[in-house]
Amino acid sequence: MLSGLRPALRTYQYFAARIAAIQQQFKYPREDLVWLRDRLTQAESKLEEITTRLDTDDPASWAATEQRQRQALRQDLTVLATEVTTLVATNQAEHQQLVLEGRQAIAQLSADGQFLEHVREIIRFFKVA
Repeated sequence: MLSGLRPALRTYQYFAARIAAIQQQFKYPREDLVWLRDRLTQAESKLEEITTRLDTDDPASWAATEQRQRQALRQDLTVLATEVTTLVATNQAEHQQLVLEGRQAIAQLSADGQFLEHVREIIRFFKVA
């Protein structure tokens, strides 16, 4: 009977040591688990920070600021496009006016040239006569 007690006692001691080791691991986890827990905590805090920065409902967030800037740029582009259209129309009208004035000037020069030619002919006529 005592011969069976010794192996039972050793088995009990083995299980007690294993349970104590497992309990020790629960109290003080392995280094890789501690490192993994820290990394997960850091990732969660970064995710919260990014979520806060990308929240368009928060007027102070980066995403809301970028959205306001894009809207302002769109408005500026719309104003500039309108101004360009107006300037193109004004430029075309002024070019048409310059073309008209140029044609009138050429016509005036032609008329003046004809008048001078008539005056020359009259002067030649009097010289010959």
